[in-house]
Amino acid sequence: MADALAIPIPTFILGLFDYLTDSKIPDRKLTQDLIFAGTLTKAIWLKNFSLPIKVFGNLPRKWSSDELAPTLKLEDVLPQDTAPYELPDGIGLVWDTDSSENTHYFTYQQLNSPHKLSLYLAAELPVILPSFSPFAPFITSHHLGTTLDDLTQLPLTFDYDRIQGKKVGQSLRRGEHTTTLLQKIETFYS
Repeated sequence: MADALAIPIPTFILGLFDYLTDSKIPDRKLTQDLIFAGTLTKAIWLKNFSLPIKVFGNLPRKWSSDELAPTLKLEDVLPQDTAPYELPDGIGLVWDTDSSENTHYFTYQQLNSPHKLSLYLAAELPVILPSFSPFAPFITSHHLGTTLDDLTQLPLTFDYDRIQGKKVGQSLRRGEHTTTLLQKIETFYS
């Protein structure tokens, strides 16, 4: 995003958003169950998604529950402070568009640090995200999930490092990314 904004002043990169919570995360079981938490308006693909998926979010006003795929189980939005604890075991899907064409949501995914990515990682869940996401290299190199080019590549299997998942989840819940960024800013301006 810093490159896209091209601001001619010092820029400090946060990276992943922290997800502050005191909620104790349950011991996770690795399952192939897909989870999606977030704004459904950006996820029109959910209407025709053929695999079973649990979706935590509000039905957009323009959508009818009759339009939803029978494989979609719509759940209530979870409270932000307890969501990492309350999410069920599964794989968090970080996906905001079904198109790799030059759409607003495609561009958004190339620049954005998705809130749902931080939520899933704070919940110590493996993730699947677009291969063009700026976080793709981080996720794959730390064995926290996998990437794919489009949703037709599902279902798939991948390695998940539980120890690394716990470490990253704890750092997000403690606010370590923000603390590190603030220290960098303080050092720069000292």
